Amino acid sequence: MLRRLIVFSTVMVVALILMFIQNNVLVGEQELQLLMQKQPAPTASATAPTTTDVTYKITFADLGGNLVLASANEQQTIVKRLAGAGGRFEAASARSAI
Repeated sequence: MLRRLIVFSTVMVVALILMFIQNNVLVGEQELQLLMQKQPAPTASATAPTTTDVTYKITFADLGGNLVLASANEQQTIVKRLAGAGGRFEAASARSAI
């Protein structure tokens, strides 16, 4: 009887250790989609010259379509990548009340 209890306890401890490893160590990366929305151009007044700058709102979403918080580092990386396109980009995240 004591032998069964030892075997059962050992199996349970090993199962708990494996579940801990699976949930905390073997976590994969989340695939994010970058959503770019072109913002409407501001209306040109008679005194202001017309500009050809284009403004985009950038958000991140997971595969389910839920908005994901973007860190400042992610925002800076996207702005650097898109800076070569010659436009003005505003990196917005889910934190900034989209």
